[in-house]
Amino acid sequence: MTELDRELPFAPTCLFEAIDPFPGPFPNDILITVFGLACVDGSHNNRTAGALCLSSRLFRALTHPLLFRHVAIRTPKQAIQFSALLEGSPQISRCLRHLFLCDNGPPRDEACRDGTCHHRLWLSILRSAAPFLETLSLVHWYCTHCDIEPQYFNTNFPYLRELTLSVGNEVRFSIPFPSLRRFHLHTSQPGVVIVALIRTCPCLTHLKVTGLRYGSRLLYERLKYIWSTTPDSRNHLWGPFFRLPPSLSRNILQYARPSDGQLPDAEARQKSVTDSLIELANMNPDRGLIIEKPMIQRKLEKRFFAAWLDRVSGGEGPWAAQGSA
Repeated sequence: MTELDRELPFAPTCLFEAIDPFPGPFPNDILITVFGLACVDGSHNNRTAGALCLSSRLFRALTHPLLFRHVAIRTPKQAIQFSALLEGSPQISRCLRHLFLCDNGPPRDEACRDGTCHHRLWLSILRSAAPFLETLSLVHWYCTHCDIEPQYFNTNFPYLRELTLSVGNEVRFSIPFPSLRRFHLHTSQPGVVIVALIRTCPCLTHLKVTGLRYGSRLLYERLKYIWSTTPDSRNHLWGPFFRLPPSLSRNILQYARPSDGQLPDAEARQKSVTDSLIELANMNPDRGLIIEKPMIQRKLEKRFFAAWLDRVSGGEGPWAAQGSA
């Protein structure tokens, strides 16, 4: 088990089957811990837990709740299957703790080309899982072209402690996340989310923003203002509206590496902003500001999935130390 996992709701039938003592030297609580570590294989149907369930009645009793503790959905077909499974067996959602959602490219079905099909499936899955999730990683192909659907986050996530979002432009949260501690946002325009953090994520301790573009100098200006003892009088209006959660102790920023199709001076402008942020970090060492090297915007889905899998397995995931700019 990792530090993130709350106790799983073992079904009464499973507990009844597990009453008989195991004919060996290991008690059930140790077996549950071992099985929990072994059942993080990153598949949406958790093949390891499924194999253990077929081994014996005792193993089935101990691993049955682990079948859906970690769920990774990486294709539209898997989203359809899992949505149907939740609709037919809603009690499964009570075992969900960690969810990775990604459609991994545009839909092949002509009927879903406009994204309506995906939106309906994802909304159904998230509404079922929201009351029980501890970690959520959401990488939406459509989010690289349009704003994320606001309905995804108009429900309560009372136990969500870590959130990763890959969005194209802006995202707005209508309901706060009372338990959120770590937030990784991949976007070129983080302004709306950052400004609202103190209201939407009051207990946040770690913030990571990646995918920034060279035009995101406004973020630097805002950080400079709130951390400065003598703020620029031109920006006095930011005071009442832009504050960070007081518990926030680590801030990681990473720009996207300029592509060939961008403006000729994009690299120079990005370097200017990066240098300013590094200077700001050096002037405010107690703020935990880290500027990472620019990232190439390729194979993002695989990177996000590997980070999610490492994190729920007990590793650092996206919070591991990387090269500084």
